[in-house]
Amino acid sequence: MNYRVGQRVRNLHHVGEGVIIALLDARTVEVDFGDDFPIDMDIDDIIPVDGAESKYHGGSAEGSTEENHDPDVRKPLTLGSALLDVSLVFVARDDDRYKLIMANPEPTQVLYAVYLREKNRYQGLASGLLNSGTVKEIATLSGAELDRTRSFLVQVINYVPGKGHPHSPLTSELPWTRNSIRMPARFLEAVGEPAWVFSLRKNIQQESIETLASSEFLRVTREEQPQREVHLEADLHLEELVDYPDKIPAGEALRIQLEEVARVLSDALVNHASSLVLIHGIGEGKLRQEVHAMLKRTPHVKSFEAADSRKYGQGATKVFFQ
Repeated sequence: MNYRVGQRVRNLHHVGEGVIIALLDARTVEVDFGDDFPIDMDIDDIIPVDGAESKYHGGSAEGSTEENHDPDVRKPLTLGSALLDVSLVFVARDDDRYKLIMANPEPTQVLYAVYLREKNRYQGLASGLLNSGTVKEIATLSGAELDRTRSFLVQVINYVPGKGHPHSPLTSELPWTRNSIRMPARFLEAVGEPAWVFSLRKNIQQESIETLASSEFLRVTREEQPQREVHLEADLHLEELVDYPDKIPAGEALRIQLEEVARVLSDALVNHASSLVLIHGIGEGKLRQEVHAMLKRTPHVKSFEAADSRKYGQGATKVFFQ
């Protein structure tokens, strides 16, 4: 189904209709449900209210971005891809040449810059934006160039479209020799041919080449990879968010608190959090009600429940993520 900006859609999992206000990538659109807090929705979680609304202009949800028009971009998240984190992928070509591929199986877009180091000199190799669930060939290197390379340095910034909240960049330097690809390449469904994969989220600098050779190149499914346990906590009390809480009108206070919820949900998505505790207090229950309504509209929220009363009393909600 090709969705368009301005098209009216219905949420399949909760009561509510809204209007698409942005096409974020091939699988995700931003929907305004009329509460001033647009949310990102997977296209499988919505249906059009009126097919005749195709009269609205705008790109389709499939192939709507510049990345998706690039012939070097493919989808790596089908058929149990081995890719779990943003990675560098090497593919051998004929005549002792190698394709260098940037892969992003994560739930956010990434802005990337890739450098290679020869002795004490860094050389810029490639930069750009890579959508969630895509791979892209960024360079072709000869065997001689790889022999001269001492390391690859990659800087990555996760970007959640429409959230407007900056995240700390990831910088990973991969020490390099020809021994780095001495193990046989393994077939990688993301690129459709044998490849070597280097995850950028692992602390590669602390591992020896021998460890890399025995672990990084093995084909691993998502089910075989243990989930990283990341647990976050956010205090939504106004005095924790602003300097002069007593001078903030009630309506403005609620807006500030809900913006903080949106920010920490964005952080949880980028950091692959397993759970998040939102401390909202008891009061009249308005903030709790609005927080729960937002959680119901957030696609990557699996479920939520009252947090541990021994630690938080009755004033906190624990959120679990997909």
